[in-house]
Amino acid sequence: MESLSRANLETIYSALARDIAAAGWPLRGLLIGLGALAAALAVILVVHFSRIRGRRIALAGEIYLHLIHSLGLSRSEYKMADRISSFHRPADKRYRVLLDEEQFEDCAARAQERGGLEEITLAALRLKLDFGGAHPEGAVSSSGELAPGTPLMLVQKGRPAIPGILGKQDSDWLAMELDPGTDPPTLGVPLSVYFHTSAGVFMFRTHALRLVESTIHLDQADNIRPAQRRRYYRKEIRLPVYIMLRDKVEEPIRAAIVDLSGGGASLENPGMDVHPGDELGLSFSPAGATFRAPARVVRLSAGGTIMHVQFQRLSESARDRLIGSLFEAQSRA
Repeated sequence: MESLSRANLETIYSALARDIAAAGWPLRGLLIGLGALAAALAVILVVHFSRIRGRRIALAGEIYLHLIHSLGLSRSEYKMADRISSFHRPADKRYRVLLDEEQFEDCAARAQERGGLEEITLAALRLKLDFGGAHPEGAVSSSGELAPGTPLMLVQKGRPAIPGILGKQDSDWLAMELDPGTDPPTLGVPLSVYFHTSAGVFMFRTHALRLVESTIHLDQADNIRPAQRRRYYRKEIRLPVYIMLRDKVEEPIRAAIVDLSGGGASLENPGMDVHPGDELGLSFSPAGATFRAPARVVRLSAGGTIMHVQFQRLSESARDRLIGSLFEAQSRA
């Protein structure tokens, strides 16, 4: 069979053009009409499928926003979800990033390549997406599910955090035993209660109903949610710590932690010549479990005798274990 080369096609088109030119006006008009009809049908199909795609994108956008709102994301988490989902292909299915762990991690890795993602916000977003299920092991859905003896931390605006232990409960209230000499929260003013389980750090908002000696009665709450990682639980604590300067071969220097949180610590300076920005390696055991964490000096106080450091590159699982050990230490105390 003769191949359809470019020369052959040009010959066919030339012959067809001559036939059309030789034909009468009725046939020529019919051919022109058929060509116009074909072009109109093509335009209609393009517009139709464009509208279908537009409706699909609009529906996907509504699903995405519904998921964002139902998850109760903070502003920073919402921005990060937008950034991560922008790497999903096809774009009109980006809501799947909020539903499928594999697609989420794939898009997060691409976003990480383009620029650093804030690990704290990323970890909080993973926790809220909860790919393991809506009720992971160790999580609770209401304050009434908390076990007696659970360490709690009350936070009320304008006041220092108030530690305590959960006592008995009723269907309408729960009792929190305050440490002796602790100033109670103001009655009727909203406050946040933080607690730790094997699933992480959680919080709920409530009110203080009444004070009976050193016991504060709080309103029960059904809206339990993960604590935002920007506000780590902090505890004044006297704890041995071993310090090493980064890239130095000297023996670790023993010092003491005087204040510890999931985000950093305050240390007694054992005479080290350090400055803000210096990187350290810390090793300490708040409740029996040893933690080794890289840290950066953020400032010095008390004439240089206290170093305030911020933990660096600490995984969320390690941070959760650290916060859990602080709650455990509080319970033991």
